[in-house]
Amino acid sequence: MLTKIIGYESKGFNKSYSNEEWLVALKNSAPENTREAVNIIECHHETDEIFILLDGKATVVEAVVENSEVKSITEIPMEKGKLHVIPKNVWHTTWMQPHSKLAIIERADTSYDNSDFIDIDSL
Repeated sequence: MLTKIIGYESKGFNKSYSNEEWLVALKNSAPENTREAVNIIECHHETDEIFILLDGKATVVEAVVENSEVKSITEIPMEKGKLHVIPKNVWHTTWMQPHSKLAIIERADTSYDNSDFIDIDSL
C-alpha cells in the first residue's frame, strides 16, 4: 500500500506530513490553545494558511496590526469540515475549545524567517 494514513491524538501541534512544497499539521486542543491562554498572533508573508475544523469548536481570529500593536480583531467561528483560508500578510491566530481538532495546511518553507509574531497580553 502506497497511501499513508497519519493521525495524531496527543495535545497540541504536530507537523504530521510534509513534502518539498506543503506542510500538513494536526492540532488538538490543549490548555495553551484556549482564548485565555493564547499570547501570540502571527503573520506569514509568503504563504496563505488553511485551517480545517475536524472536530469540536474553534475560532479563527484576524487582527489589524499597526506599528506592532493590535488595533482591532475579528472573531470568526469555524465551521466543521470547511476551509478557512487566511491570506498571506494577514495577522491571525486560533482559539480552540476542549476536545477540538484542526488540520492546518501551509507551504513547507513557512518559518520564523518569513513570518512575524507579536506577543499579546490578551485579545
